Amino acid sequence: MSPRVAALWAIPFAIVGFLLRIAARWVSFDEVFDSFPAGLLADLLVFVLSVGLPLGGYHLLTRPARLEPATWVLDPARSRFVARSAPRPAGFPLILIGLWAATALPTERVPHESHRQFAAFSTLNTIAFTAVGLVFLVIFFSVLAGRPWVAVDRDGVIRQDLRQDRVAWGELTPEQPEWWSWLWVRGLAVGKLKLPVTSLHIDQTLLAFTIRNYKRVPGLREQIGTAEGLEVLQSAYQKTIARR
Repeated sequence: MSPRVAALWAIPFAIVGFLLRIAARWVSFDEVFDSFPAGLLADLLVFVLSVGLPLGGYHLLTRPARLEPATWVLDPARSRFVARSAPRPAGFPLILIGLWAATALPTERVPHESHRQFAAFSTLNTIAFTAVGLVFLVIFFSVLAGRPWVAVDRDGVIRQDLRQDRVAWGELTPEQPEWWSWLWVRGLAVGKLKLPVTSLHIDQTLLAFTIRNYKRVPGLREQIGTAEGLEVLQSAYQKTIARR
C-alpha cells in the first residue's frame, strides 16, 4: 500500500467514526442499567470503542505504508522528484474531526425511554457544527488531492498545499535551507517558502540535503527527474551520513 492510498483510507474511517459516535450517544445507559456505576462503565466502554475502533483500525491498516521507504518519488513526466504527503499526518486529523463532528450534533433524552433523539439546533450548535464541517471539508479535499507535497525540479523547489508556490534555486540564501519550528510543527525555510516536513513521507535530513546539494552544485540539476539522478542523489546522501 502506497502512502497516497493509505491517506485516502482515512476518508471511510472518518465516516465510520462519525456514525459510531452518533450511535454511542444515542443510548442513555444510566436508563438501561439500574446501577449507576454499571451505566457509567457502559458509557465509558462504548466511548472507548467508538473512538478506538476507527483510529486503531486505520493505524493497523496503514502500518505497511508507514514502513515504506521515506524518500523521493521519481516523476519523469515532469522532470522532478516529489515528496508525497505522509499518511498519518493527513489521515488522523480527518478521523478526529469526524469523531468531533458527531459531538456537535445536539441530542436530548426521550422521556421515559433509554434512547435519545436529535434536538433543535441552537445558535451555538449551528456555529460549532458549521465550523467543524468546514474544517472537515478542507482536510477532506487535501487528503483527496494528496496534499501537501513538495517537489524539486531543474528550476527550483515547489510546495503544493492549498495553493502552489515555487522558489527558484537562485532565490535561496547561502545558509538555506534552515530549520524552523513553531509549537509541534517543524519545517524547512527555503527562500520565501516554509516546507511542512512533518507532513511529508520523506526523511527530513534527506530533504534538507537534497536542496542544499542542488543549491551548491548547479550542474547536478540537469539530473533531476531521472532515475540516474535519483540514484546519484541517494548515493551522495548515504556517503554523507556514513561520514558523520
